Amino acid sequence: MSVPSYLHQKKEVDLIELIGVFYKYKYTVFISIAVSLLFGLVYISFRTPIYKAEVIISEPLKSQIIELEIENIYKVTAEDVFLSLKNALKNNKYLLEFYTINESVFNGYKIDSENNIEFELIKIARKWKLINEVDNNNEPNRIVNYIIKYPKGVEGHILLNNYINFVANKEREIVIDEFDKMLEVEIDKISGKIKSNKIAYDIKKQLNMGHLSEAIIIAKKIGIDKPYFLNNKSEVGTGNILKAEINNNNPLYYRGYDALEAEKKVLMERKNEKKFFPKIIELESKLSLLKNKKINTDKIQVVNWIQKAYRSNEELQPNKITLILLFVGVGVIIGLFIVLVKFMIVIEKTKNR
Repeated sequence: MSVPSYLHQKKEVDLIELIGVFYKYKYTVFISIAVSLLFGLVYISFRTPIYKAEVIISEPLKSQIIELEIENIYKVTAEDVFLSLKNALKNNKYLLEFYTINESVFNGYKIDSENNIEFELIKIARKWKLINEVDNNNEPNRIVNYIIKYPKGVEGHILLNNYINFVANKEREIVIDEFDKMLEVEIDKISGKIKSNKIAYDIKKQLNMGHLSEAIIIAKKIGIDKPYFLNNKSEVGTGNILKAEINNNNPLYYRGYDALEAEKKVLMERKNEKKFFPKIIELESKLSLLKNKKINTDKIQVVNWIQKAYRSNEELQPNKITLILLFVGVGVIIGLFIVLVKFMIVIEKTKNR
């Protein structure tokens, strides 16, 4: 079905009229843009700028925790201490304590002192970006970044650096304290073994003294002053001369009371008895090593800093330029809408003629 030509003419007339209306009321669009831009500038001037601070950290190097290792006693891994640090940051474990000591770095945040301070801090922490894993050759857990968003008036880079450092020091204290406790436990354990070995030695010594005393009495009664050797076992008890062979199978008094008394005297006068304790050399060597184990706490770290936070003058999105363009766009739309309404009014009046 063909469209009548007068309809095409009507459409052309409407389009020409619309363009004419836009031209006629162009200042309306300009005024709308200006008013919208003015509102935008007022909003930007009263809007609190938001910035961000970011640090990048990784698990400590082996050289930073190697002093905490004692062979077969205590061993801590970089992965373990770094995981503990990340959990402390994620759960805001030390945030309240950090705020109490460093309240000045929170100046700029609106903290309602009438509310619970910890609750107020949690609200602030929710605006901070939690730890993100950084891709590093399929080992994302070894390097992480930590970001906080903060308003103008807050020294965000100082806040973040100090907070990470505070948490790291708290975790470091825990690791060192655990090391000291394990070291103390091991020292007590070895000291206990040495003490037990001394008691065992004293008991054995008293038993030996008793056996020697008894053997001396027997040897004197049967007249054995010197050791005798048994050449023919069939002779035992058959002749006037008793010959004894000194071995583990024969009674102790076969050695003769002269030797037994000398042995007893030496045993009684022994001064440095410790060297006769079981495994004493090994135990004392290990005990001395542990007692002299001194660690340089300044060398121990639970985090390796890759990038510290620095002062940033760049506002987060949306920035000022984006906001200005947005308000200009809104002004254009409102202006065109007003012109379009006026155009519709003109069309309506034309129809009524």
